[in-house]
Amino acid sequence: MRDDQKFRDPNYDHFRQDSLDRKNIQVVAKIIDSLGWLGEDKIGTDANLALFVAIQHARDLETMEKYLVVMKKAVLNGNAKKKQLAYLIDRVELLNNRKQIY
Repeated sequence: MRDDQKFRDPNYDHFRQDSLDRKNIQVVAKIIDSLGWLGEDKIGTDANLALFVAIQHARDLETMEKYLVVMKKAVLNGNAKKKQLAYLIDRVELLNNRKQIY
């Protein structure tokens, strides 16, 4: 989570943040691919949020779309927040040149 926010400040360093974002999504993908979306009850609030922000800041649409499906199931199971899902849905919609839903 700290790495996700490390260079997102008024002096945003795209090069360094992009590198961290790529590293973060690799870590998160391994976790979700092997264990599924882990809820706050298993990993705590901050780690659960870190799953979401890593996907939200992924650098490619394909990754976002892949984990959007997983996150939808996680919301239905109570393991992810509806508000975060809405953010991801809207980001995917915009990247597909469609209108936001939320």
